[in-house]
Amino acid sequence: MKTFLKKHGFVLILFFILTWAIYNGSQIFVKQMDRNEKKTAQILADCKKNMSESEDLNYKKMCENLINNNLPDLDFFTMLTNLVVFELRYLNFIALFIVVLPSMKVAKLLKSKYILHSATRESYCSFLITFFKKAYQYVFILPCVGGILLFFCAIHTTFDPTYALQYQSSIWEASRILHPVFFILGYLLNLFLYSIFYLNLFLIVLRKKHNLIVALLLTVLLFLGIELFFEVGLNTFIGQMLFKSEIGYLFNIMSPFTFSNQFHVSALLSFSLFMVLLSSYFVYKMYHHREKFIMDCEKNN
Repeated sequence: MKTFLKKHGFVLILFFILTWAIYNGSQIFVKQMDRNEKKTAQILADCKKNMSESEDLNYKKMCENLINNNLPDLDFFTMLTNLVVFELRYLNFIALFIVVLPSMKVAKLLKSKYILHSATRESYCSFLITFFKKAYQYVFILPCVGGILLFFCAIHTTFDPTYALQYQSSIWEASRILHPVFFILGYLLNLFLYSIFYLNLFLIVLRKKHNLIVALLLTVLLFLGIELFFEVGLNTFIGQMLFKSEIGYLFNIMSPFTFSNQFHVSALLSFSLFMVLLSSYFVYKMYHHREKFIMDCEKNN
């Protein structure tokens, strides 16, 4: 147990903090909705008591609507919308760190010149297998965080989207929320693909910069640079100015938890998969040359 805690302690603490943050955010939303429901119930009671005596036509019309239209149960998609857009919107901004920080040990592996000591005991291929196992061992942490988020939404709500459709309280269109199982599977798969992409960015930088702090900072800069290129280059200049299209919004790597509604799920997942394949290709190109890799590791103090 001590060995397990020592080996995975940081990840467990990080996961506990994120779970608490999601729980706290969900409780804030649920309590707010409970207050709103009580206010509505009080208004409804007042309507039944005073409507017949009131001469205000607008008041009577409002009361009739409340009495004739039963308030539907709060739905899953309304709660998820509120959490990812308001209460827990910061999850999109820290997603990169959620994925990269648990993989810090691979930087220490390079900094310690492990490859130099293992060169005589194992093949370069064996070293890379060990290296990438350590790098990707926590690739499921982002989908797990997403799963916790969906779980808290599910236990407090219903999958009947009547509330969202009636009050337009969901950021996702009807065609998507009418199929919750496919929505959840697509949501988690998209987070998994983002996790691989984020780790690939870190590994690309780490290949040349073995200092953890420097590698982390450069990864953030690379991440922001790619997003800026997509937002300004592809979306603003090419998408909107040349083709008068909003296709550029598809190329957003900073909102994994939002699961954009502007395009079909297949388009979103195709873009995420493309970024995974492209970044994986660069990882391959950066690490396939054994001699250059060893030479760079020899420069570490």
